[in-house]
Amino acid sequence: MIRKKPPQPVLPVGEGLWRFCSILRLNGQPDPISEAFLQMAGMFGQLGVSRIQMRVRSGMANARAKGKRIGRPQVTHYSAYRKGALNVSELARVCGVSRTTVYKYIGLLEA
Repeated sequence: MIRKKPPQPVLPVGEGLWRFCSILRLNGQPDPISEAFLQMAGMFGQLGVSRIQMRVRSGMANARAKGKRIGRPQVTHYSAYRKGALNVSELARVCGVSRTTVYKYIGLLEA
């Protein structure tokens, strides 16, 4: 018969690292090896974040070079509604939502 281990409690984010650091202290004083370990762990974390940022920026630049639009789309239909070129039903049809939704957002924008 195989015995299963009882489930271990899940620690909050960062709590395990601080428990680990408290074990590495000698007589309440920081151990040089543990300090070096923490600095290296921080550097590797920062390296990972930097690589992700670099890939995202490169991908966005590549997309812009291919003519893709980056960011939120421009709100052009609402300005046409404000000028009187579109009524509520036409605005709802163009945006692909119900008239009730259009009224709700117009109320939010004009409040």
